[in-house]
Amino acid sequence: MSKLILLDAGPLGMISHPRADRNRDILEWVTLMMQQGNQIKVPEISDYEVRRELLRSDRTLGLRRLDLLRTQLGFLPITSDAMLKAAELWAMV
Repeated sequence: MSKLILLDAGPLGMISHPRADRNRDILEWVTLMMQQGNQIKVPEISDYEVRRELLRSDRTLGLRRLDLLRTQLGFLPITSDAMLKAAELWAMV
């Protein structure tokens, strides 16, 4: 059974880093998940968290890789329903 996997800002930042080879474990995991038929998406909130830091520190190569990942993996925009559910889940934890 395939799964939908959403990348948090931490793993997304690691694989968008220009020297992503330093983060080989996460790259291998992403590759394995995709080979197993799973969908991996970049949530808009994670993109925002990584992007703001890349912009702040003027990391153009990282920004280009982040843009590429959005295209390659797919992008999941924020919706009001998603934010309401996120608040509910956060409160449960």
